Amino acid sequence: MAQDKCKENCAGVQYQKCNFKTNKCDDCTVHKDKGCQFTKAYCEAVQKAGRCKTPQLDGLYRKIEVNKKYIKGEYDLLFKDSKMYMQYFDTKVETKELGEFKQTGVTDEGLVTFEVMNFKKDDKIWPFDTLHGVYKEAFGQDNIFKFLEIAFSKDEIKDLDQGLDGVNGRYWVGVKCISA
Repeated sequence: MAQDKCKENCAGVQYQKCNFKTNKCDDCTVHKDKGCQFTKAYCEAVQKAGRCKTPQLDGLYRKIEVNKKYIKGEYDLLFKDSKMYMQYFDTKVETKELGEFKQTGVTDEGLVTFEVMNFKKDDKIWPFDTLHGVYKEAFGQDNIFKFLEIAFSKDEIKDLDQGLDGVNGRYWVGVKCISA
């Protein structure tokens, strides 16, 4: 095929990634732009399904702690009526209201930053006077589960890895069933 005909008919694959601030797909370059891994068609399908917007946490997530100095056990994290509740099983099951959950922003990668207002301190769950964090929610295979990675910090954070030290931050991974 002549070069001019090739340029007319042949084009590289166009890539796009979700812009979680605008709920749209933005053009991007693979290996150059962070998070650029999907074709335009795939991004448009994901956006149409409502997955390019900032996720709003609701419901119950079963979690385990995965940072350094983790505390062995299972945690339940509940988001209900704009409040955040946490339960840790040690000798008895007891749910603690942590306070009012407020989203404070979204990163270019789609991580959501938050703060817990009117924080109710519990040393077993979080020993500091303030609670800030970041989370990422993702759909599981066949859309049966939603996975949640969430990190807490005493200061504002914008990256999940900032919760891994186990001293000033904590990091949990967990799952919830999606209602049919």
